Amino acid sequence: MTTESKPIFMPSVDVYETDKAFEFIADMPGMDTSNIQEVLNVVLEKGQLKISGDTYFQKPTENKKVKLEYIEGKYQRIFNVASSINEEDISGKYIDGVLYLTLLKKKPVVNKISIKAE
Repeated sequence: MTTESKPIFMPSVDVYETDKAFEFIADMPGMDTSNIQEVLNVVLEKGQLKISGDTYFQKPTENKKVKLEYIEGKYQRIFNVASSINEEDISGKYIDGVLYLTLLKKKPVVNKISIKAE
């Protein structure tokens, strides 16, 4: 018995840092937007941001294959992220084949020390 496995490939991802956040922009075409929660998985766990999903291509059934370059299969990228990420404040959106993620940084804690004069 043979099982068909889909290839795993890595989408292009740009990462930007601002004073307040890390911005991830991932090229992820071919996602079915009608059930995006089922085909796209984004998880932040133990200091790693994992982006994975499945893509498909609606192939013409009656046409003869001449040359195929569209990759169909599983996406996966894993990034180590700073401990300064606020794990409770992460947002994302998927627009026209591009995934946009914003990982806000924790606000720095400044402890003012009280000094007593004697």
